[in-house]
Amino acid sequence: MRARLGLILLVVACTKKPMAKPDPVAHATHPARTVAAHPLVTASTLNDRLSAAPAVLVAYLQEENALQGFAQTPRPHALSADERRLVSEALKTLPAEVLRLASRAVAAIYFVDDLGGTGWTETLRDDALRRSIIVFDASVLKKRANDWATDKERTVFALGADVRVLLAPEEANAEGSAFRYILLHELGHAIGTHTRAYPSAEDTPEETPFTKQSWRLEGRTFVPVQRLWPARLGFYGTAPPLPTTDVPAVYAKVKESAFPSLYACVGVEDDFAETFALYVHTVLMKLPHITLVSGDTAIIDCMEAPQCKEKRAIVSGLLR
Repeated sequence: MRARLGLILLVVACTKKPMAKPDPVAHATHPARTVAAHPLVTASTLNDRLSAAPAVLVAYLQEENALQGFAQTPRPHALSADERRLVSEALKTLPAEVLRLASRAVAAIYFVDDLGGTGWTETLRDDALRRSIIVFDASVLKKRANDWATDKERTVFALGADVRVLLAPEEANAEGSAFRYILLHELGHAIGTHTRAYPSAEDTPEETPFTKQSWRLEGRTFVPVQRLWPARLGFYGTAPPLPTTDVPAVYAKVKESAFPSLYACVGVEDDFAETFALYVHTVLMKLPHITLVSGDTAIIDCMEAPQCKEKRAIVSGLLR
């Protein structure tokens, strides 16, 4: 399972008995991870592969939440006419080369309520084409781009961190505007495993031209070539928050690194997903990605900087 790009809400359900923990071995071979469970894969365009999550996938997600310790119980979400219009518009505005590659890498895109995160991508285990399914919590369709990105970034730090992230001009920071960037991130996960830019969970771990830019293998685990800080970054409460006084130093280190965003430092999979999303967002679509720290000190991502030249070239090559 990919790290979920979204605020994890740890809600205790008092009125419903928690699901018993499934057998992890049986879960790994769940039928939801087979091509046969996703007949939408035969549709010609991504826009025709949108759906509420089918029952077999909902069951898998509920098991996944139980294994990961999430309290949420995912349920299928049927898109309203307005929601489908928003999703279709987000897809339509992507560059043609992105849609071509994504249509080869993604079997289907589903929506649920109470996912336990914003987005989730899983590679099908029996697919020679290495396609993935993507699931979104329907609540993402209401989020504003700059608000969502800022809230996500601040979860690394203690309350009161002076950090803001701009993904859209203020006039375009409308309800639902976050979805396209969240979509690009999840497409990055699907495209990363489809193209073998990094190994999937089922692959034997090995270094690739992309992973070598910022990571090295220690046994079966990718670790940073250069550790920017000793502690794990605690996005969404996954580790103790950093003090607010660390904000300037943290972003100064990111600015000089080959990581395109703070979230890219989490792991090799999210490094590629963020590199892909920001390449499309800033280079191809000419949209902003600016982090404002300690007042109005602007940190611009490294997509145009020398230290990200190789990562940019790798993503550009995949889109040719």
